[in-house]
Amino acid sequence: MYLSRLRFDRHHPGALRRLSDPYEMHRFIWHAFPDESPLNRKGARDILWRVEPLDSNRADTSPTLIVQSQLEPDWNRPDVSVLACPPDVKEWEPVFRLNQRLKFRLRANPTKRIHDSRTIHNDNPDRRKHLAEKGMRVALLKEPEQIDWLITRAAERGFQVSENGECVTVANGIDELRYDLRRAWFRVERWSGYGAVKRGQDNTGRMRWHGVDFEGELEVTDSDRFADTIANGIGSAKAFGFGLLSVAPVM
Repeated sequence: MYLSRLRFDRHHPGALRRLSDPYEMHRFIWHAFPDESPLNRKGARDILWRVEPLDSNRADTSPTLIVQSQLEPDWNRPDVSVLACPPDVKEWEPVFRLNQRLKFRLRANPTKRIHDSRTIHNDNPDRRKHLAEKGMRVALLKEPEQIDWLITRAAERGFQVSENGECVTVANGIDELRYDLRRAWFRVERWSGYGAVKRGQDNTGRMRWHGVDFEGELEVTDSDRFADTIANGIGSAKAFGFGLLSVAPVM
């Protein structure tokens, strides 16, 4: 597995275009992998990426892209003129142990599927029926739902976000709410998401992903399953900058 850190030139028009459009960023990343790569046949699920939040207290901070891939990227293939400095690439073969505690960061797209056609807004009745049968994916916009989403996914994927007696702090704009949850400790920040043109889509032709930044500490409950989670990410919209679970030792 490889981790790449790329710092963009915040004054370059091409960099701004990629940073504001997930399709453009996805294309930029894709060019770093050879055409004969198995990734091009399997799809984007083997590449996870995230644009890191900027430090608002530092004017000189460069927008940073983190890319995790199964194959070694060739960052000479994309247009590197948009970067502020050469990419930093390292090979990473993580090994986890039971009950290990780690700091984590996750930008996720928490969603659920609804099957009631009466709650699906679409003018085409056949399309509405199809979406109801398949289950239409909708964003979870309320903080308690987002927290429950993470706790549920964690239990399924080999870890827990827990600390007895602690609370969850949810930062949403200037409002701060505290939830006294049993065995939970982490911070949640509402992230505004971003839109992008989706070819062939009618009306405005734009999609929007609602993202949430989770950050805190976790505990490994199943080392093999957790390693698989690290490799494959969590949640939907992974091709557009969501789902990369980054971890580091607790100091």
